Amino acid sequence: MTDRRLQAAKLERARSAAEVANLATSQLRANTSHEIRTPINGVIGTSHLLLDSPLSDGQRECVEILRSSGESLLALINDILDVSTDYSSLVNSAPV
Repeated sequence: MTDRRLQAAKLERARSAAEVANLATSQLRANTSHEIRTPINGVIGTSHLLLDSPLSDGQRECVEILRSSGESLLALINDILDVSTDYSSLVNSAPV
């Protein structure tokens, strides 16, 4: 009976450690997501403001490239974070 209690206690400690690690991972992902997306959104937003102002043809072309590149980069970041979230959910749902 003592072995059974020791095993149960070990399992409980392992479960608790896994929950703490999962929470830390989720918090890191949320913070990282915010820290990466915020400056990209600033670049995209500023490029939209520039496009609403008087620009030469060459300037407009440069700002369009900036806006398009920023939007592509944001889509890539979103995809990477989505895959990371999906992978984390898969790992965390696996039986222990």
